[in-house]
Amino acid sequence: MRKYLKALTVAASLAISSFGSAHAETVGVAWLEADGTIVLQLRAESSNGIVGESVVKYAPDDSCYRVLKQHIGKIPENGTVSVRPFSTEPEDVDPLGCAD
Repeated sequence: MRKYLKALTVAASLAISSFGSAHAETVGVAWLEADGTIVLQLRAESSNGIVGESVVKYAPDDSCYRVLKQHIGKIPENGTVSVRPFSTEPEDVDPLGCAD
């Protein structure tokens, strides 16, 4: 299941470049839950109307947590931040560098 959720994260990010929306500045938003879990709400849209959405959670003990937190930056308490695409290279199948 965890690999599936990571694949959704990567897919949403890669879809931005693959579907012709390479100039999109964000792929969604992120926030922290009370236990420190990072929650990503992601969305990708293709030029021909295909839409993909996902919500992905990364607990503090997840192998991608540290890298993801560095990518996102500081998340204000009870706030959200925009999430930049993780990769613009379709061949980069693990842009976070932490696949299981």
